[in-house]
Amino acid sequence: PGTPETQMNSCIPATRTRPGPEGLVRKRNSLLFLLLSILTPLLFSLYIYTINPRFYFIDDKVSEAIPKFYDMGRILRQGEFPSLTTHIVNGSAYALEYQYGVFNPVQILTCYLLPSFTNHELGAWFLAAVYLMLTGAGGFILGKNMGLNNIRALLLSTLISLNYNGLYWNASAWHDALMGSTWVVFCLAFLAGFMQERPSAYQAIGLFVSYVLCLT
Repeated sequence: PGTPETQMNSCIPATRTRPGPEGLVRKRNSLLFLLLSILTPLLFSLYIYTINPRFYFIDDKVSEAIPKFYDMGRILRQGEFPSLTTHIVNGSAYALEYQYGVFNPVQILTCYLLPSFTNHELGAWFLAAVYLMLTGAGGFILGKNMGLNNIRALLLSTLISLNYNGLYWNASAWHDALMGSTWVVFCLAFLAGFMQERPSAYQAIGLFVSYVLCLT
C-alpha cells in the first residue's frame, strides 16, 4: 500500500521533462551542422559559377529546360497555372511531362522566381543551387537518422550533394535528374528514421511528404 506520501505522489500525473542543457546543446549543434550542409553545396556551386558562368547552362538546359522553366515562371506571374503553353514550339503540354515538376510546389516556386534573373546563366545556376542545397540537407538528415555524429553526417551530405554524377551531369545539364534525385535522398533519409525502433510522427510525415514530392 505504501505511505500516504507515496500514495499522494502516485496520484499526480507524470509531466514531460524538458531537455537538459546537454540536450539543448546537441540540438543547437545539429542545427548548425544542418546549416553547414546547406551552405557547403551553395558556396561550392557559386565558386564553380565564378570560374565558368556557363557551367550550369549547357546541353539540355540550353535547348529545353531553362527556356521552358522561364516560360513557366512567366505564366505563373500572370496568375495562371502552367499546364499548357503556346510559347514553345515543341512539348507545350507541361502538365503531361513529368520532368517539369508542374505539380511540385518547390519547383513551382523556383520557376516563379526564375524570371527575376535576366541573365539565363545566372538563372541556371540558381535553379541548380536550390536543389544542391536541398540535397545537402537531405543527406545530413540521412546521416543523422543512420546514427552518425554531426561531422560524419556533414561529410556524407557533402559526398551526396557534390558527387560527380549529380554535380557534373545533373546540375549542369539534366535538371530533371537533379530534381528527382533530391527527393529520393529525402525519401531515404526519412525511411531510415522511420525504420527505427520507435519512429516519431516527424519521420512518418517527412517520409510521406518526400515521397509525394518525388512522384511530382
